[in-house]
Amino acid sequence: MHRIFHDIIKVLRVTAILGLLGTAADSVSQSQAQSTPTPSRGAAVRIGMLLPLSGSYASGGADNRYGIEAARSLAAKPEQLEIIFADSKADPVTGVNEFRTLTSARNVMGVYVMRGSVGMPINPISRALGISLLGGAGNKDFTVVNPFAFQVWSKSDNEGGFLARILKQRGYDSAALITVQDDWQGAVSEGFRAASTSMGVAISTDQEVLPVEVDFRSLLLRLARGSRPKAIIANIGANQMGPFLRQAKELKVAAPIYCNFWVAKKDVMEAAGSDTLEGVRFIEMDTDLPYLKRFVAERYSAVPSGATLSAYAATLLFQQTVASNPRIATREDLFARLLEQREITTPDGPIRIIDRRVQFVIKEKIIRDGKVAVM
Repeated sequence: MHRIFHDIIKVLRVTAILGLLGTAADSVSQSQAQSTPTPSRGAAVRIGMLLPLSGSYASGGADNRYGIEAARSLAAKPEQLEIIFADSKADPVTGVNEFRTLTSARNVMGVYVMRGSVGMPINPISRALGISLLGGAGNKDFTVVNPFAFQVWSKSDNEGGFLARILKQRGYDSAALITVQDDWQGAVSEGFRAASTSMGVAISTDQEVLPVEVDFRSLLLRLARGSRPKAIIANIGANQMGPFLRQAKELKVAAPIYCNFWVAKKDVMEAAGSDTLEGVRFIEMDTDLPYLKRFVAERYSAVPSGATLSAYAATLLFQQTVASNPRIATREDLFARLLEQREITTPDGPIRIIDRRVQFVIKEKIIRDGKVAVM
């Protein structure tokens, strides 16, 4: 019954998104004969930032803004780039609508989008419009399906493969894999499945859960009394981390738990409690960039996350592209100049770009005494 309900919800959401994409495609085809208004040469290049500014992933949107402001603080001529924010609510349908507004009414030349669940449905529209789409999206196919897409996140198969290698190195030859229905988490778990066999890590339980689920007691009891995996991978949503970890502690689950980077967000940590989080591990892009850490700490009393790093790198990429090509006047100009970039310049050294994918280092991290440490 659970699976049937899950499939009904999935079909309804996909149907709604496809309906919007069909409308968007019609709109694009009808306007192809019309010239797109462009700013005069020397005017600011207008960029859209499509972030989860409200909803259950709003803390990720706040992290994005920290990264954007850190990048803006480094701009020699900040007036060259105009940034317009839009709220996706981390919802695909809302994200598609906001993207259409940014690219039509607001006439942006490029867009940065956070979360693959929003970025992947936008990809066909970006391709139809010929507009550069920089994505804080891990899906391994993000740039494959759209030649105008640039991936500003570690690829999901790289993340899944890294996690499998870590478990192998730690001597965990079996794992329970719990995955929320979501583009990014699902893609990372897919990468883990693909790599685990060759790594000799058996998946003893492979369970998908709905985004609204917050009661995991029966599942945790089955793991504790039945399959008894050497490690548990809780690749679930930000709103699910606190309940999952509290329930695991209440049931005295002994296996080490690996989550995704959302577990280290301030709101999640406060909801879970420091005792519950002690020893919880996760993998994340390496955010140990001194300038970025110092800026975020001094300005916001916070610690940069992967979301901060992604938006920081994307904003720097837009900035350096515009700064080195001040005569950019069209979307085509911006895309062509972005393709020329081979690395992103930061105060802490360059970050390489290969085949429209920004190359990030991935680290294993652990929460100890309420703080995150690299293992």
